[in-house]
Amino acid sequence: MSFLVFLFLSATFWLLNALNQERELTISFPIVYRGMPADINFEDQLPAQVKVKLKDQGIHLWSYVMSRATKVEVELGERFREQGIVSINSSMLAKAVGQKLLPSTLIQVLAPENKAVRYYRLHARKVPVRLQAAIHPADQFMLNSAVRVLPDSIVVYGSRYKIGRVQEVPTRMLVLNDLKDTVESELQLVHDDSLRYSQTRVRVISSAEMFTEKAVNIPVQIINQPEHLAVRSFPAEVRAVFNIAVSQFKNFAPGDIQVVIDYNELGKAAVEKRRLRVVTNQPFISNVRIQPEEVEFLLEEK
Repeated sequence: MSFLVFLFLSATFWLLNALNQERELTISFPIVYRGMPADINFEDQLPAQVKVKLKDQGIHLWSYVMSRATKVEVELGERFREQGIVSINSSMLAKAVGQKLLPSTLIQVLAPENKAVRYYRLHARKVPVRLQAAIHPADQFMLNSAVRVLPDSIVVYGSRYKIGRVQEVPTRMLVLNDLKDTVESELQLVHDDSLRYSQTRVRVISSAEMFTEKAVNIPVQIINQPEHLAVRSFPAEVRAVFNIAVSQFKNFAPGDIQVVIDYNELGKAAVEKRRLRVVTNQPFISNVRIQPEEVEFLLEEK
């Protein structure tokens, strides 16, 4: 037992002594590039890591070994003013590495020292994001506003031919069941690997609330009516019953629902029956029913 204790103490003493000695270590750090414009494409790969030979006390060098995931950041934003070439030099890399080192650590050797990489600019096009979703409010609930996609458009980068064929960028499918409140979701965009995107995810905001039923009388409107003719409907107004979000019940305005006859769809007969068309652009109104659904109309010369 005493021999094992002696061996342990000897090993500990040796380790402490070794860590306190000045030593050298060669280690590689991954490089993360910042400030690269989305419309830049390189003809060759930028250096993915920097290899350095360091000198310091063993205990300090050991800390670098234990944190191999440490990444060095290289800022490239200002370097794209040059004509088609980006230069990665040793001073840039030394500065980036130095920000991750202790003041006592010396950089003795660094690689790569210099590398020039050619680049070219991609074509760009702004296109809308198309939401793919199946959103189902709970019983007695309804969507009280349009589903929002943020942002609703993105910039796509690529060859002129490729981006010319892109009309929109769809999202992954969003499924929400029994929606009763406001829910914010993050969706991945469906992307083409041969293209580059200003962003690959969007936020989707869906909001639901309880609804109630409302009934009002709405006048029948004639649209696309020529100036030399008068079109009269019988009856002149109809009864509309619909669902409306509770918060909007008192805010309902006559223009929120329109009941129309399109003159361009009328026949040539002087008196005829025509089915009415209901128009509403308010997301907090749904399930509109009208009575009667058809009216007679009369054409008169002015």
